[in-house]
Amino acid sequence: MINERTRIREMKDIHIEQITAYLGQYLEKQKINENSKIDFQIFALTIFSFMYFLVLDKKGGKSFINHEKAVDEFINYFNIPLLL
Repeated sequence: MINERTRIREMKDIHIEQITAYLGQYLEKQKINENSKIDFQIFALTIFSFMYFLVLDKKGGKSFINHEKAVDEFINYFNIPLLL
């Protein structure tokens, strides 16, 4: 997914709906769990929103959270639904 940023960067006039649709399609193609009933576009929006919040918090200069711990907890929390 990290390598996909180059392709996204090349797109002009991109909107959040397009980003989440594109990332959702990418995640769905990864065949994470074929038995899962995850809406991958919503999952992509969740990831995007979380990343945006972390960047905004970090750029703000007065960070009130431990970013590494937040990422670890995010991964652990969302790993469970992916395995179901």
